[in-house]
Amino acid sequence: MDVENADGFLCPVYPKNGHYFFMNTLEIQLYTVMMVSIRASILMYFVPYFGGERLYGLLKVSIIFGIGWIVGSNVTLGVVPQNFVDCIIIALKESIVGFLMGLGAKIVFFCIEFGAGIIANEIGLAMSSTFDPLVSKNTTPVESLMSYFTIMIF
Repeated sequence: MDVENADGFLCPVYPKNGHYFFMNTLEIQLYTVMMVSIRASILMYFVPYFGGERLYGLLKVSIIFGIGWIVGSNVTLGVVPQNFVDCIIIALKESIVGFLMGLGAKIVFFCIEFGAGIIANEIGLAMSSTFDPLVSKNTTPVESLMSYFTIMIF
């Protein structure tokens, strides 16, 4: 059930202990931003450029909340928690979804780097490996090129 609040916006009304309470639009938006930020933080842990120590912590947090604010203000709210336990369960579900998305992205990056390593070995460029600070290991020029190309596409 939606009721118009003092600002003229429709606000959902949710039952709590037999009484109805209003959840205003700011609370809904902040809750949505928080859930999107949880998913984005887990996802960014797995992405090669953002997951390492290359970016400062405050910059990572700013990027995560920026993504959360942009995406969270454009999605509709599916489930509103009625209590703290529901909030924890929904946050865990968002973390699992972020983990699975990040794992999928990590698998894609690994497959591209593995294929580039095979290509470099076949054409004889495996001997010219250099230290890549992005992934903190020795890589061939073909692997580095394919990694940067995949990051640009991703």
